[in-house]
Amino acid sequence: MNLVALGIMAGVVLLPVLRALGLHREASVHASRILMILAFVVIFLVGVLAGGAIRAPFLALGVILLGLAMSITSILASLLAASLLLRPRKWSEETNKESMVEASLGETFTPLRALAVMALGWALGLFSPSLSKGVLEQALYYLVSVLVFVAVLSVAAEIDTVIQSTRLLGLGALLGALTMLSSGLALLVFYPLTHIEPRVLVAIGAASGWYSLVGPLLTNINPVYGAMGFLANLFRESLHIILYPVISAKGLALPGVAMGGATSMDTGLPVISIYGDKESMIAGMVQGVVITLTAPVVLSILLPS
Repeated sequence: MNLVALGIMAGVVLLPVLRALGLHREASVHASRILMILAFVVIFLVGVLAGGAIRAPFLALGVILLGLAMSITSILASLLAASLLLRPRKWSEETNKESMVEASLGETFTPLRALAVMALGWALGLFSPSLSKGVLEQALYYLVSVLVFVAVLSVAAEIDTVIQSTRLLGLGALLGALTMLSSGLALLVFYPLTHIEPRVLVAIGAASGWYSLVGPLLTNINPVYGAMGFLANLFRESLHIILYPVISAKGLALPGVAMGGATSMDTGLPVISIYGDKESMIAGMVQGVVITLTAPVVLSILLPS
């Protein structure tokens, strides 16, 4: 995730430069348009990788359904925990008027269209065995690095307000810790049904959307666990993209960031930027960084080699 972090830092460094040159509002408009295009491309690649993974022989229907159930459970646990911590707040009419760019893009980047793009990618990954997973993952890695850079620039028009929101750094860090804790503990409800080791269940939840980390780690213990952890966190990424606009409309834009987990700083960031607000976006970035830095340590303790 080094390039992703670099993309965030580059955007943050460039923001005051644009403001000093008087170009921050124009840059915000163009960046928001580019952000929408990149969002569709990234979602398509996520779909391709999902289709390729589910095509694997050892992924039985029961594993897929259990992975989906785990994803829904962890995402709801994170949302509930964050909602109890943060006060729900709906956008006012005045805020909507100030966010004309985001509202316009939101009409194009609808959940249904996002789902359709993901489904197309899924079909391609399912029926194209010749596709190189490694190349696609590398392409996605570089794309999300560019995406987070553009997403930072998309709030350039409101840089003055962002500068005054340093409290969101601590809030984002708190959200990251709360997301990992609530997601991990919530999956313990599956123990009576599956008798999967508690440490494995907690690890799947604590990964908080980082499927490329938890999948390989769990495969070393049991290939079925690896597939389950991969799918549970892959579904989480997909569900966040689809559900965040609905959650945000209910006044839960900031608590809804917790649903994305680690993906709130990369593949989930476009949806937060378009349907949320600047506070949600900054908190999402910080949350993603915290989980990215913390998850490998937590999982290595839970799943020693």
